Order: sequence, then C-alpha cells, then structure tokens
Amino acid sequence: AAMVGTHWIVRLSALVAAAAAQGDWKFEPHPDSPIKSLDELQAKAGAQDDEEPAAEDIDESLVETLDEFEFEDRLADQRLAIVKFVQSFDKASKKLRPQFAAAAKKLKKDGVYFGTVDAAESKDLVAKMGMAKFPVMKIFRYGVEASRGVPTPSEFPTNSKGIVKLLRALKTAVVELKKEKDLDAFLERKGLRVVGVFPEKNSEARKVFEKAFSKHADRMVEAAAEVSAPELLPRFTELAEKRNATHDPSKPAVFIFNPELTTAKKEPPYVILGNYSFMSEDHLLTFTALSTPMVLESGPQSDELLIYRQMRHSIPPKPLVTLWFFWDAETEKEKHLADSRNARYWIRQFREAVEPYRQNFTFAVTNLAKVAEEEIYRQLSEHGATLSKHAFAITARAAPPELHHKWGFSESINDDLSFNTEGVQSWLQGIQSGEVGRYKLSETPAPYDPTSHEVFKLTHQSIENVLETCEEDVLIMFYADWCEGCKKWMPNYLDFAKKWAKKNPKLKLSTYNIDRNEDAPEVFELERVPTFWLVPAKEKDSPVKYENDVGFSQDYKDMTKWLKSHTSNPWKKGKKQQEEAEEEEAEEVGERIEL
Repeated sequence: AAMVGTHWIVRLSALVAAAAAQGDWKFEPHPDSPIKSLDELQAKAGAQDDEEPAAEDIDESLVETLDEFEFEDRLADQRLAIVKFVQSFDKASKKLRPQFAAAAKKLKKDGVYFGTVDAAESKDLVAKMGMAKFPVMKIFRYGVEASRGVPTPSEFPTNSKGIVKLLRALKTAVVELKKEKDLDAFLERKGLRVVGVFPEKNSEARKVFEKAFSKHADRMVEAAAEVSAPELLPRFTELAEKRNATHDPSKPAVFIFNPELTTAKKEPPYVILGNYSFMSEDHLLTFTALSTPMVLESGPQSDELLIYRQMRHSIPPKPLVTLWFFWDAETEKEKHLADSRNARYWIRQFREAVEPYRQNFTFAVTNLAKVAEEEIYRQLSEHGATLSKHAFAITARAAPPELHHKWGFSESINDDLSFNTEGVQSWLQGIQSGEVGRYKLSETPAPYDPTSHEVFKLTHQSIENVLETCEEDVLIMFYADWCEGCKKWMPNYLDFAKKWAKKNPKLKLSTYNIDRNEDAPEVFELERVPTFWLVPAKEKDSPVKYENDVGFSQDYKDMTKWLKSHTSNPWKKGKKQQEEAEEEEAEEVGERIEL
C-alpha cells in the first residue's frame, strides 16, 4: 500500500475483499501490512466510494472557471482554495466533475474556494506548473501552493467525501493554541517553530501574521501557531525575561524557536520580535529568515526552498552556502556513522568554521535523510560536488541575479573525525576573491559522428562546437529529468528520428538535458520543456523554434512539414511525390512545346 497511490489501493482492496468474502481467496496479510483483517480491508475498499452523488447534492455554480490570466488574482485573497486542472475530453476529468461540485456544496459555509482550469485553454499556466497528466488537483493558501499535508496527485481523493475530509484537515496552517498542554506539546516539537502572541485576538497584526504564515509556513518553518488565550500570555513574558528582552505583554510579539540540531551553544534557543502595533508581511518574513542563521531543511526540493527562505528575505541578498550531511532528525540515529552524536559534532564544526564569514554568506544545513537520492545527485552535480558514504559536501550558490553561479566542496571524513576547517575557510575566501572559479555543469560530451543517424547527446561543452562545425541541419530537443511531458515525448522523438533519417540523411537529431548541463546559449529561448529548436546548416546564426504546442501532441506530419520548410538540405521524395513532380515537369514541357 505504501508503494502505490490511493487510487489503486482502493480498487485492489475492493477486488480482494469481494473475492475473500465469496471464499475464492484466503486472506493472509503480509507481516508489514497495516491492514490486519478482512474487515479492515473491506473498510478500506469503501473509503473511496466513487459513486456519483445525487443531483441535489451537486452545485456547479460554486465552482468557478479560471483561465491563466485571472488565476493569480482570483486566488490571492483566498484563505484556502482547491483548483482542479482538467481536460474536457478526458474520462477521468468528466468523472471528477460531479464529485468536485458536491464537495463544493458541502463546504459552502467553510469559506473554501473551488476553481477549475481547462488545461487546453491555459497551456502556459499548465506548463509553468509542470503538469502532463490530468485531472490534477492542487491546494492554495492566499495564492501560494500548499505542500504540507497535501497528498501526491496519485493519492489525492477523487470523491466528494475524501475531498471534504482533506480540506477540513487542512483548514488552517496556523494553529491556535488555547490550553497549556497544547502549548507544551508545540514547544516540544522538533524543527523551526514560530509563535505569534496577540493579546487582542482581532488585531491587524494577527491578521498579517496569519496570512504570512498561511502562505509561507510550508517553506519557512516546521510549524506555526498563534496564542491569544489570557492564561497563556504570562508564559511568553517569562520567556522574554529569560532572554533579557523587553516585552510589553499588552502588545503583539513573535517568538521563533530554533531547531536543536542547528543551534549553537552560545545562541539562545529562541528570538523575539515584540512591541509593535502593526507589521508588514515582508517585514515579518524577513525577520524570520534573518533570525535563523542556520536552517534545518528536510524537504525534497531543499535547494529551492532554502534559496526562497534565506535569499529572498535577506537584505541585501547573500550567497547561500549549504552543508550536506546524513542524519535522521526524528530519531537522531546517524545513517552512515555509528554514533548519532557525530551529526551534532559535524554541524557544530561547520558552524565554527564559517563563523568569520557570517556577514558575507548565508549558511544552511540540509538533512539528506528525507531527500530522494536522485534529488541529492541533481543538487550536488549542479555544483560539482560529490557525497560518498563517509563524507560531507558543501555547496555555494551566488545571490540573485546570478543564481546559476555555483561552487562545490567535497571532503572525506577521516578516522579521527577531524573537520577540515582550514580547507573550508580557504574555499570560502577563494569564492569571495574570485580565485575559486565557479563550476560549469556539463555532462560528459559524446563524440560527434556525422555518419550516424542515431539521436546524439549535446552537452554544455560540445553544443557550440558541434553546431559551428557540422554541415548538417541539427534539431535539438531541450528536456529535463523531472519533466513528465519530456518522458512522454522521448520515445516518439526516437521513432521520428528513424523515419526522418530515411528521408533526409543530412538532418541530425540531438538532445540537451537542462538539468545536467549549464544554461544553453542565449540564442535558444527556453520558457518551458520540452522545446525544439532547429539549427539550419546554412543559417546557423538564425535557429528556428518549433512553435506548436508540444505538451499535448506529438504530430509527426506537422513537425515534418515544419522541418521541410526550414532545413537547408533537401529531402528525398516519396514515390507519390516523385510521380507528382514528374507530372508537373511533363506539363511544363508540354506548355513549352505549345509556345
């Protein structure tokens, strides 16, 4: 059940439950299975009842149709919104429609916004969000996509009951703490936590806090909460006194609690922003980012989130330097070292090594225990760093607008667990002075064979040289590893290559992986992937982009027609085309004879 989406679990459970009930199968759960009895299995099978709701339970008027031009504006003020992206001709999209409308009616009084987007009519928006399969449902808070607690597309509920249950569970991103036990439990949680203290529950400051962390809590903190209960306010006055901070209990305050693993001994376990009557959202987020100089990040897109958190709200923006290391943040059991205390040791050694450079860099720690292996490979390879079993790696990324400037530092862990402080500091100094050149990402270039008709790989190192020297027309498919549309396109592209090779031996097909190579030459404008560019043999300085929508179709005839109109080298004519050409020539000869 952990390996596949809920969509399939439900259907498989229904089949097994029915067969077992009839005596056709014997039910014997696997020792690791969370389902231990036939009754549980039958309950699971009924958990996703896709039976179409009754007409009186559906209200289509509560689902607003959006296009890509009004999408952001309509969602910007919605505290919680769910949007389905569909294709009108798709059976699954049609089946979802009544369930979605029924959920909208059930949550009419809960203030949840329901919207729908036709993928065919909002292609740029769909491409921007990286969608390839439909229908897809996404949840937003004030226009920002939510991720914490949101199931993957394959596990997203497809019936009204499941949708309603999910949205009610996600109703608020900022938890209101009302009792002592709730506050104690919140403060005992691991990870970066933020608490807003508001003596006046309906104050403007509370509204700003709630909106800011509803939008950005998933990316900035492990948990966010607010306190207005009079019996809990003295607790925060005591915390302020321990911190020797001035705190007026009659005014709002924000307490930020740092993660234990990333807090040095000399730093307080929390910081306070208090004594204000109104605060802007940007001010609040800036304070949160700058008050957490070392950040524990365990998300699957760690690099992107850290940049969002540390750079966007740094004034002025500074290069981001990240320590990559394995530990289990929940159990504190080291993944690759025998002693769990070594994780703390390495983080503190890293902190001490980079302390002199705190003014010039933003530093962070990434927990790799919860990051997918392919994501680790992608992040480190982009910086020219590696990470073996007993090693750590440090990466650096320049501040905007030069985010593509990256550096990598890899180090093996010695038997005596000594940290190469001098080497790390020398590396940072070299980045500052420019003596350490930035890493230029490129795959290993493959030798170019002009006689081969196979699709060949272009890299950052080879693309300019190949395009300048080859005498053939070159078609380039720019793609990415994460792109579902690219995966769908690639088999067709390889199939097209075989067909085109017979008709035009002078046409060469190639690929360029934007994930594993530095940015392509500026002449190729890449707004999305996959994107196709043709470099004509006789007009190398004027490449031509295939403008048709490649995200929804793989039209061989259309692309062939486009290629014939732009390639420099002639195409072989088919039998029918040859006969038509001979007839035209005969007609021309006849006209000359008459003249």
